[in-house]
Amino acid sequence: MDSDNIQELEKKLFIREREFNDIYIKNKLLTDRFHRLLHLSNTFAVIHTTQSIEQIFDAVLSSFSKMNIEKILVVKHIENQQWIVSHCGGYSRRQKEVMINQSMMCLIPYFEEVILSGISTFFTIQDPGIQNIVQLMNIIISPIINSEKEIWAFLIVGISKDKIAYFEDFNESTVEFFSLLSAQLSIAIQKNQYFNKLQNLNEALEDKVEKRTKKLEETTFELRKAKEIAEEANQAKSQFLSVVSHELRTPLHVILGINDILIRKFLDLDDDTANRLKIVERSSKRLLNLVNDILDLNKLESGKMEKRLESIELKELLTCAYDEATSLLKNKKLEFHLDFKHQYDHLIFLSDKQKLQQVITNLLSNAYKFTDYGRVSLMVKVKNNEQLIEFSVSDTGSGISSQHLDKIFEPFYQIDGGLSRSIKGTGLGLPICKDHIELLGGKIWVTSEPSKGTTFTFQIPLIYASLQESTQHSVIDHNQHNIQNIKTKRILLCDDDEFNRSFLEMIVKDKIQYDLVGNGFMALQYAKENNYDAIFLDIQMPGMDGKETYLRLTKEIDLQKIRVFAMTAQAMKEEQLKLRQHGFTDFLLKPFTEADFMAFLLRWLG
Repeated sequence: MDSDNIQELEKKLFIREREFNDIYIKNKLLTDRFHRLLHLSNTFAVIHTTQSIEQIFDAVLSSFSKMNIEKILVVKHIENQQWIVSHCGGYSRRQKEVMINQSMMCLIPYFEEVILSGISTFFTIQDPGIQNIVQLMNIIISPIINSEKEIWAFLIVGISKDKIAYFEDFNESTVEFFSLLSAQLSIAIQKNQYFNKLQNLNEALEDKVEKRTKKLEETTFELRKAKEIAEEANQAKSQFLSVVSHELRTPLHVILGINDILIRKFLDLDDDTANRLKIVERSSKRLLNLVNDILDLNKLESGKMEKRLESIELKELLTCAYDEATSLLKNKKLEFHLDFKHQYDHLIFLSDKQKLQQVITNLLSNAYKFTDYGRVSLMVKVKNNEQLIEFSVSDTGSGISSQHLDKIFEPFYQIDGGLSRSIKGTGLGLPICKDHIELLGGKIWVTSEPSKGTTFTFQIPLIYASLQESTQHSVIDHNQHNIQNIKTKRILLCDDDEFNRSFLEMIVKDKIQYDLVGNGFMALQYAKENNYDAIFLDIQMPGMDGKETYLRLTKEIDLQKIRVFAMTAQAMKEEQLKLRQHGFTDFLLKPFTEADFMAFLLRWLG
């Protein structure tokens, strides 16, 4: 082979070798790029799942070290427009200290230009002194944007001088690559900042919820405790009122009963004696009304007051009011005027008769107390297309000043001064009137002028009752019964109180066959030895009370043909209901008169 051919072959071989080297280098570069992209992908996965910004930058440093990019800086913004190297990789421990202390002075001119442009930028460091400090020649500076869209940090990556040949592609073509990395870092950091804010808000919210829950639990506990205390106090008050009612009603029962017998038995008494008996009667009834008012107020406060609708004949209601008024007013020689249209003489309507009578009586009593001269009037009207019935009680008395008008319906409120000082009262009558009228679905109000008089007016719904309903609720005329019939009956009376027994004996003597005992044990013994048509048991007795006596009777004798009645001074409705539930046929509420007792006997035994 001649020399020309050899040269030609060598030339071709050189070209082929060069081409092979080019292919190798390109393949190496592609491989490196692939590895970079692979590491970058892994970096993205890490930084987007990391909970800490410090961990994010640590992951970036670790990723770049695997990519043989040994020099990397993170320059972070701090207060007062200062920048500091917060992370650096690819440096020795001593170099890191140097970087932290000196690198910023060297690199400020480069990333200040990036601040102005706001985009990733490629630089070649020409100054050998700076190259020596930062150990970099070619660098890329990429801004990292915070959640407020401001430059928060810079990512600075570069190639040391001794590795430039290996990274020949580290130039402007790689700017886009690191710009993408910075963008992902920005997203990751913003996510982290949002996550931290959300976590802080969540912790603050949890803390607030915990505090409020604790406060709510404390408040609930306090309210529950207060409720328990209030219920215990209310129960104690009810028990106290029950005891007081019983202890007051028991002697009143004897006083009113015997006084009533004396008045009716000795009709030809001289005026002085008759007046004294009337004084006893009025004083006793006044005390009884006070007890009833206190019990009514307790029912109203506890929400236990109920209404009982029944048929009421207007004429009968007004007759009772007239009798009550004339009885009150004759002692002061006051005139009483009843004003209503006679076309309503036979008006029958539904309402609570007892409460309605109590309201009218209270208002008439007030008018009597505060009027010395002139008259008291009761006016009744049907109004509003016969949908309302209106009652007005007027007087010509002392009147009420405007400053007191809004307060007179408050419990225990009394006008202090003038005539009122000499007038006794509890301050319960008007509040009870107001609550009764409102319970009946109506309203009450007052108009007054000092020294001229006062008018109380109330309205309630007018609900017409049929004649059948009126007949069903009419009062039984006991004179129609054969009183002689009960003389053949035999009853057992049991009461531990000596005075009550004396009063009961006065009532039944010569009217019916009877036995009288003083305790439950004797009642049980008498019931076993004798045949009775009815047994009357006082409820509160020492040793064995009325309820226990009744239970013993049910076990030891046959009560199918014997009626067992309770005699009680317990005026509380719930106590009366318990008596019926206990098994008693009916009950007599103390105080009762001879007429009340005989009417009760006629109803059950006549």
